[in-house]
Amino acid sequence: MIFTDPDVRNMGLGKKVIEVLEQDEYAKIVEKTELNSSLSAYNFYRKLGYSCKDDMYQIEVDESTNTYSVPLEKYVENIEK
Repeated sequence: MIFTDPDVRNMGLGKKVIEVLEQDEYAKIVEKTELNSSLSAYNFYRKLGYSCKDDMYQIEVDESTNTYSVPLEKYVENIEK
Protein backbone atom coordinates (compact mmCIF):
# COMPACT_ATOMS: atom_id res chain seq x y z
CA MET A 1 0.00 0.00 0.00
CA ILE A 2 1.05 3.55 -0.67
CA PHE A 3 0.00 6.38 1.61
CA THR A 4 0.85 10.07 1.48
CA ASP A 5 1.87 11.63 4.77
CA PRO A 6 -0.92 13.99 5.90
CA ASP A 7 1.62 16.82 6.24
CA VAL A 8 2.36 16.76 2.50
CA ARG A 9 -1.04 15.93 1.02
CA ASN A 10 -2.53 18.06 -1.75
CA MET A 11 0.90 18.78 -3.20
CA GLY A 12 0.60 16.38 -6.16
CA LEU A 13 3.04 13.83 -4.72
CA GLY A 14 0.59 10.90 -4.71
CA LYS A 15 -0.43 11.64 -8.28
CA LYS A 16 3.21 11.75 -9.33
CA VAL A 17 3.90 8.37 -7.69
CA ILE A 18 0.97 6.77 -9.54
CA GLU A 19 2.07 8.33 -12.84
CA VAL A 20 5.59 6.92 -12.41
CA LEU A 21 4.21 3.47 -11.55
CA GLU A 22 1.93 3.54 -14.59
CA GLN A 23 4.98 4.23 -16.81
CA ASP A 24 6.78 1.11 -15.57
CA GLU A 25 7.67 -1.35 -18.34
CA TYR A 26 5.38 -4.00 -16.86
CA ALA A 27 2.47 -1.60 -16.42
CA LYS A 28 2.65 -0.77 -20.11
CA ILE A 29 2.10 -4.36 -21.29
CA VAL A 30 -0.92 -5.32 -19.20
CA GLU A 31 -4.54 -4.82 -20.16
CA LYS A 32 -5.49 -3.24 -16.85
CA THR A 33 -4.17 -2.23 -13.46
CA GLU A 34 -5.99 -3.31 -10.31
CA LEU A 35 -5.59 -1.95 -6.80
CA ASN A 36 -7.42 -1.74 -3.51
CA SER A 37 -8.09 1.79 -2.40
CA SER A 38 -8.61 2.88 1.17
CA LEU A 39 -11.95 4.56 1.66
CA SER A 40 -10.24 7.91 2.17
CA ALA A 41 -8.31 7.62 -1.13
CA TYR A 42 -11.26 6.45 -3.24
CA ASN A 43 -11.94 9.86 -4.81
CA PHE A 44 -8.23 10.40 -5.44
CA TYR A 45 -8.02 7.26 -7.58
CA ARG A 46 -11.29 8.06 -9.35
CA LYS A 47 -9.75 11.38 -10.45
CA LEU A 48 -6.81 9.42 -11.90
CA GLY A 49 -9.11 7.30 -14.06
CA TYR A 50 -9.69 4.26 -11.86
CA SER A 51 -13.18 2.82 -11.61
CA CYS A 52 -14.83 0.22 -9.42
CA LYS A 53 -13.79 -3.30 -10.32
CA ASP A 54 -16.45 -4.96 -12.46
CA ASP A 55 -18.41 -1.66 -12.30
CA MET A 56 -19.59 -2.54 -8.79
CA TYR A 57 -18.85 -0.44 -5.70
CA GLN A 58 -18.10 -2.82 -2.88
CA ILE A 59 -16.21 -2.49 0.34
CA GLU A 60 -13.87 -5.29 1.33
CA VAL A 61 -12.90 -5.88 4.95
CA ASP A 62 -9.53 -7.25 6.02
CA GLU A 63 -10.41 -8.73 9.40
CA SER A 64 -6.78 -9.31 10.34
CA THR A 65 -6.03 -5.57 10.21
CA ASN A 66 -9.58 -4.26 10.60
CA THR A 67 -9.18 -2.12 7.46
CA TYR A 68 -11.60 -1.40 4.62
CA SER A 69 -10.85 -1.04 0.93
CA VAL A 70 -12.56 -0.68 -2.43
CA PRO A 71 -11.27 -2.76 -5.38
CA LEU A 72 -10.53 -0.51 -8.37
CA GLU A 73 -9.26 -1.03 -11.90
CA LYS A 74 -7.99 1.05 -14.79
CA TYR A 75 -7.72 -0.23 -18.35
CA VAL A 76 -4.56 0.63 -20.26
CA GLU A 77 -5.30 2.58 -23.41
CA ASN A 78 -2.09 1.97 -25.35
CA ILE A 79 -0.78 -1.50 -24.61
CA GLU A 80 2.79 -1.98 -25.82
CA LYS A 81 3.62 -5.42 -27.12
